[in-house]
Amino acid sequence: MLRYPWMTLLLLVVLLFSSIAFVGMPPGGVDKGSSGTSSYGENIVPDEVLISVKPGYLPSMRLQDLRPTHTGLPALDRVNRTLQVQSLEPLIRPGIGALEGQAASGALARVFRVKLPPGTELEGVLRFYRQQEFIEYAEPNHVYRALDFIPNDPNWNNQWALQKVQMPKAWEISQGRSEVIIAVLDTGVDYTHPDLASKVIQDKDYDFINNDNDAMDDHGHGTHVAGTAAAATNNGIGIAGVCPQCRILPIKVLDSQGFGSDATVAQGINYAVNQGAKIINLSLGGASCSETLAQAINGAFEKGVLIVAASGNSGKKTTMMYPAASPRVIAVGATDQNDGETTYSQRGPGLDVLAPGEGIVSTVPLNGYGSLSGTSMAAPHVTGVAGLLWSRNPAWRNTEVWWALRYTADTAYLMSITSFQDANSTFSVDQPTGPWQLFLPFIAKNWWQPGRLNAYRALLVNSPGQVEAPLDVCSP
Repeated sequence: MLRYPWMTLLLLVVLLFSSIAFVGMPPGGVDKGSSGTSSYGENIVPDEVLISVKPGYLPSMRLQDLRPTHTGLPALDRVNRTLQVQSLEPLIRPGIGALEGQAASGALARVFRVKLPPGTELEGVLRFYRQQEFIEYAEPNHVYRALDFIPNDPNWNNQWALQKVQMPKAWEISQGRSEVIIAVLDTGVDYTHPDLASKVIQDKDYDFINNDNDAMDDHGHGTHVAGTAAAATNNGIGIAGVCPQCRILPIKVLDSQGFGSDATVAQGINYAVNQGAKIINLSLGGASCSETLAQAINGAFEKGVLIVAASGNSGKKTTMMYPAASPRVIAVGATDQNDGETTYSQRGPGLDVLAPGEGIVSTVPLNGYGSLSGTSMAAPHVTGVAGLLWSRNPAWRNTEVWWALRYTADTAYLMSITSFQDANSTFSVDQPTGPWQLFLPFIAKNWWQPGRLNAYRALLVNSPGQVEAPLDVCSP
């Protein structure tokens, strides 16, 4: 028997509290595996998660002096201490991309990027955060890749694609306006290239990979995309861009290997909107949707911005990469010079339009020109025509520009893909016939299939309809 009764009581209290864990605490605390990728595979940033704090808790947080265990929310401090969080930072940092005197607002203002110890098993961490009353959601920081496709035939030496979509006739109607800004969210843009230097907004570019204001391309993909969309035209050198008078805003969200994340892409979208971009080109994609990226897409769409994305290069004919799969993004597949859908181009129920993507010649770094293939190359053709449409019709809504791009596309080529069989797919094309299109539009809508972009026909539209674009709720 202990000599002092109070010591017995103290020992019982210590034993009691040592056996209590926080709600949802991962068994054994923080599990540090060998890879840090958990069951999510290689499609996420290791040792990182994104969390969103519920609106009522944000005012209590110390956003100006934020540390993992000094957030202003004691409960969050305890969770971060338990998980050994190394850093916690707002996704949208004050002063980056906001107008003067404007603070970060909206759903993205409540999202934080959490960095964990190397090798952390993420499933338990996400479960732990999700079970906390102050957390709205927690998710991995998904990886996005540049969707380029290296061609086997290097002999493409002309811009067949611009002739295919009737650009010469379209340019007779509009060559764009400098007020229309196209944001290229990619590996950066070589703003010293002679076909791009006069087009790039160099005092507003931003690099979310290195967190500086120099979005120089250290990969090549972004420069190629930018040239297709809006290279200088009729200047006696190089190539022609689809929207000659539109300006390019380079935003680097992919690194020198062509990889980015939910965080960098969402930051890039938010920045593009704040800098006045009308169109955002996303020639990139990932395997999973993201609530954080969906928040950014919804915010941009509701502010009238049009987002165009590549559908993906896996060859699947039932699903697309995200963000092309978002209901608020124009999804673009790729065709070849014979107006056939390329074998690698992905498609799904939300595919909007196809565009030339095979053997596309465009600008590359160090003042050069090169040929690339992929849905990445198809998307900027659509982006450029969107720039022409908005230049000619500045009062149009983003849903009206979208409608004109989708419903003026050429569909005659569809016979070349109706019999297309993919070994990994059961997809089939049902063609509407005769009076069904005229008298039963609800059936025709279900059977509608995307056509190949036609710039001239799109620019002939005077009274467009509007595309329905429901909220992106990140529902895989």
